[in-house]
Amino acid sequence: MTLTVRTAARQLNEAYLGQVPDTAQVLRGHGVTGWMMEDDVMVILGQDSWKDWLFNSLDPFGVIGPEPPVGHDLEPQARRHGLTFHGGILEHARVVYDLALQHRPRAIIGHSLGGAAAQIAGLVLEVPVISFGAPRPCWSRRRDPRESNVLNVMRVDDDVTKLPPWPMGFRPLGRPVTLVPFQRRFGRDHQMPHYVSILDEGHRGDRVPDRWPG
Repeated sequence: MTLTVRTAARQLNEAYLGQVPDTAQVLRGHGVTGWMMEDDVMVILGQDSWKDWLFNSLDPFGVIGPEPPVGHDLEPQARRHGLTFHGGILEHARVVYDLALQHRPRAIIGHSLGGAAAQIAGLVLEVPVISFGAPRPCWSRRRDPRESNVLNVMRVDDDVTKLPPWPMGFRPLGRPVTLVPFQRRFGRDHQMPHYVSILDEGHRGDRVPDRWPG
């Protein structure tokens, strides 16, 4: 399945606004909010609280994380090629992964924490992922060949994409695409309307693929 980046951005923005088709199935579980669309695309929203992100991303024990449930197979599959993940993001990814196993999406799109969790779940399920404004989930210099399914869209002025900080050794999964606005504005451009507008109005920085996977 292939997706357009602009369509994915609009879908996420509309989901935040509650403008979801009646045919979409609501997905909820342990802090995860999303929808399963009629075209089998899973939409996962994020948490926009700056306070929460400062606390979670700077947690010195974050990379260890809580013990997984007995028999949970996300971690062994995610770490097949030696990758390690931030514990708080991994915990969120377990919920997204379990929902994906139930509904079998053909693609996953997500924003913020939902985007970071989608990266990990999509990596394991080997389905296309488009992530917007996500923090860095991976604590490893190694690359996993399955990362070729993941597109990571980031505004240069979105501070959430810079967490956890580089000195802590974290990186995004997949192919990073950095968007640079023609005119910088005061404020934090993390919310989805800012991603929709920069994709529609144009930008400097990396080229955005017309379709993904492309």
